[in-house]
Amino acid sequence: MTWVKEKTFYPPKKRHSSGHIDKLCVSADGGLLIGGGDKNVFVWDISSGEMIASSSFRFSILDLAISSNGKFAMIATGNIYYWDLTDPCNEPVEFMGGMAGGAVDISQNSMYVAIYRYRDTGVIVWDLARNAQVSEFRIKRAFSYSGVFLSPDLRYVATSDTRDKSIHVWEIEGKNKSARLKGHSDTPNQLHFLDNGKTLVSFARDGEIIFWDLSKKKIVKKYSAQNCFTIVNNGELIAEGGEWYVTIRDSEWATLKEIRLNGFARELLFSPSGRSLYAAIGGGGITKWIQKEPMEKAVQGILQLTNWTDQAILYFKQFGYFAQYSQLNDEEYVSKIKEAIGSGYLYAEGGEPTHFDLVRLLTQDTRRVWWGDAEVVDYDTVYTDIVTQWSDISRGAFAPSEIKERWSDDNQSVMLSFMHGGDIYSIAPKVNLDWLDLSVLNKINNIISPSGYCFYVFDEPYDQTVIIICLTAEEKDQLEADLGISFQHLRAS
Repeated sequence: MTWVKEKTFYPPKKRHSSGHIDKLCVSADGGLLIGGGDKNVFVWDISSGEMIASSSFRFSILDLAISSNGKFAMIATGNIYYWDLTDPCNEPVEFMGGMAGGAVDISQNSMYVAIYRYRDTGVIVWDLARNAQVSEFRIKRAFSYSGVFLSPDLRYVATSDTRDKSIHVWEIEGKNKSARLKGHSDTPNQLHFLDNGKTLVSFARDGEIIFWDLSKKKIVKKYSAQNCFTIVNNGELIAEGGEWYVTIRDSEWATLKEIRLNGFARELLFSPSGRSLYAAIGGGGITKWIQKEPMEKAVQGILQLTNWTDQAILYFKQFGYFAQYSQLNDEEYVSKIKEAIGSGYLYAEGGEPTHFDLVRLLTQDTRRVWWGDAEVVDYDTVYTDIVTQWSDISRGAFAPSEIKERWSDDNQSVMLSFMHGGDIYSIAPKVNLDWLDLSVLNKINNIISPSGYCFYVFDEPYDQTVIIICLTAEEKDQLEADLGISFQHLRAS
């Protein structure tokens, strides 16, 4: 299997906020993604990519957790908050009238919650169904931001001690300290119980990873990682990352895949199944990768890995790309396009192409593909300019005229209007500081749907740009089936 970027979740830009996401969690049913940074928490619908809820707090987000069914979340800011997510309009409320806490975890069955009460230097386990405390564990003179962690079988709860960098593990029902593990030279800030219940994996601030045999209270193996780390519950996949790269490894630390980033990885998270990987990138939102068939299988019978550029150019010819050279024979056609592209443009020439390499080849046909910045630069004409450019690649399906763009004096609202097919249409793009509202394509796709064409988004450049292409449904299906490329359809809302 290979890893392919599927989509990016962008938090709204807020004034006096860094825009960073430092905490991630995803519901076990794969429905919701929740991210926290600075004093804000955001919730996204994973399938649609839309943010469905957000909330701001008085103090910075220290920790967060989401129930397996996505119905509620817990947030730690110094106090613990409970957030009912069954209605996006709900606001977080203080848990138990204002229980203090610096870290929180929710059990896989969503019945128990563990809270690190750093003011009381202890950990409590709370039964949500009975609304009663199950257990309480004290740590003498300790103060930790490292979190609190429940084992999947609800046998153990663990946290770390900043005094001596040790790990405390307790039996929840027996109320006995089953282990105090020493071996780190820096404070462990992540703990992961593997599904077998016998192994604990700890990750410290200095990048050291230790696998512990809980029954023997001994170190099994050690590795050195970058600044962030995550592991699948069965221990078969590991991801560690830092600046510009995330490396996916197997249980023996062998490299399976190296993923290039457009910034610094601040937090990593596998989905419970291990089929998806989320990376919070400094100032660049949260990117999701999914496992797919390797390129060799995806393009079998279409492209050979040697000299793939020539074959890809001829493959795309059947869809009418680079039509200005269509009168040339195949050899001249390929030569002319490669000459226009320029040498060294395609990173993977001579090796295995990524989906981005293939679509990046298409972006050279500016009559059919738009590749641009998703950031607003000129408030006066940004949507006028971009709608005109999208019209140019629409293959005649979208022909707006009399385009008007009106911004409010404070640039906090905008109205876009145009004529198409004799009718007047008005769209009110959402203003999110300096980000384009790409959902404008929702309305445009609805307008042009009788033509059989649709604007699709390929959201896999390694920066804040986006690639937009106009295709029929049949063309999209064939490209995805032959090459494994995923195009996002922005549907009418």
